[in-house]
Amino acid sequence: MSDKTVLVAIPLPIATEAFSYSVPPELVEKAVPGVRVTVPFRNREITGYIVAPENRSDRDSGQGTGDLLTGAASSPASRVSGPGKKILKSILAVLDDQPVLSDKMLALTKWVAEYYGSSWGEAIENALPRWVKYGKKTGKYIEKAKQKKQRKKQKTAVSIILILCT
Repeated sequence: MSDKTVLVAIPLPIATEAFSYSVPPELVEKAVPGVRVTVPFRNREITGYIVAPENRSDRDSGQGTGDLLTGAASSPASRVSGPGKKILKSILAVLDDQPVLSDKMLALTKWVAEYYGSSWGEAIENALPRWVKYGKKTGKYIEKAKQKKQRKKQKTAVSIILILCT
C-alpha cells in the first residue's frame, strides 16, 4: 500500500470538509489536486475531487479529516484496525488525465462553501460545467472548439490582439 494520502471533497450535504484516502501505487502519478476520482463512501462508490495532498502530520493529529462542526476525526474513508490505528480506504480510480480544477478554482470553491454553508464538494460540483460533472471526455469538446471556423472579423480581432500583446 502507498504512503501517499490525499484529501477528497465529496459532493454531498455533509459537514466534513474533505476525507482522507490512500492512493494505490499505480495511481500516484495521476492523483493530483483538481482531478475527479471514484472513491468508496459509506455503502457505495461516488465521484469526488482531490483537493489537496494530505500531510502525514495532519492525518496523525486528526486535523486532515476533522468534522468542521464537532472537531471529530471520524471519516467514512477510514476503518479502525486495532487500538488507535486507522486504515484508510483507497481511491478506486482517477477519472481525468489532467486536473479539471486549478488551484485558484479550488480556493474559490472552498471560500464559496464556507461563505454559503455548503460542503466543499457541493461547491465544486456546482462550479463545473455539466459535461465535466457527468464524466464526458473533455478532449472531445476541446477538439470541437478548435475545429470551429472563425469568421473574418474574429480572425482580424485575434490577430490584432496578438500583435498588441507582443
